Amino acid sequence: MGWLLVDEHFDLRPWKRVHHRIISHALPKPLDLELRARRRPPPIGCMEWPAGRVLLQLLLDEELVRCDCAACVLEIGAGVGTTAIGLALAATTVGDSAPLLKVVATDSCESALANLRDNATANGVAAPSLLRAEQWDASDGTSALTSCPVEPSSLTHVIGADIVYHGGAAEGGEDLESGRGLAATLAMLLREQPGISVTLLLVDRFSGGAVAALALNAGVRHTSTTVDPALAAFEKHCQEQSLSVSREPVPSSVVRSVSAFQPIWTRASWWLAGTWEGLQVYRVRRA
Repeated sequence: MGWLLVDEHFDLRPWKRVHHRIISHALPKPLDLELRARRRPPPIGCMEWPAGRVLLQLLLDEELVRCDCAACVLEIGAGVGTTAIGLALAATTVGDSAPLLKVVATDSCESALANLRDNATANGVAAPSLLRAEQWDASDGTSALTSCPVEPSSLTHVIGADIVYHGGAAEGGEDLESGRGLAATLAMLLREQPGISVTLLLVDRFSGGAVAALALNAGVRHTSTTVDPALAAFEKHCQEQSLSVSREPVPSSVVRSVSAFQPIWTRASWWLAGTWEGLQVYRVRRA
């Protein structure tokens, strides 16, 4: 216990290696994904969060990498690259021809992008034809469209994991504007290209006390409630932008696939933290 406290205080082991064994009916063989991630923030974009791994499994099981035509995927807040790199790696295993899926991974944090690029290189998917990592802040609303690293008309999918949350509690109540810029950006992308499929894997940090406690450890402070106001505000802002939002739990098949190769301590920590209960699949469309 003393060693852990010393490590926590002096940050003696700032980085760790994360291994994921990935199986899906859409893949001809299992994949092995190796990632470098921070043990603790800052920055939060260099840490690996559960939603990224679950979103990857969801998209693979929905056969995103088996699109009949070329697909261009834009990930918002890619972090260490779990989803983006996993999709690019999966695309190289499907079919005999060149991969039809291209991923553009974005983040507003330069440190996260540098680490993501290193992870992409380590997994052999750093080629621009497979994966590009670009700095972009999707919460900028109107200005985000002009700085978007990919032409909206070429996009087929927009994805994001754990990208709606509170940065902290404002005096006298929660800041309910956290999702306004993101909703505006999604609305503009969908106006430019109505056929884009938008899939977000968001986290309801108020689904249980343990989840809120873990959020607090990452610098996100809440008051006690049973409804996450960040998600409620995001849904409201989407409606204001004439967007239709559907919310659904993570499919049980995805839960089984992700859990199958998790170490016992990871499964236990997710269970204790109520992680699965907090994960919610959001589909955003034009109303």
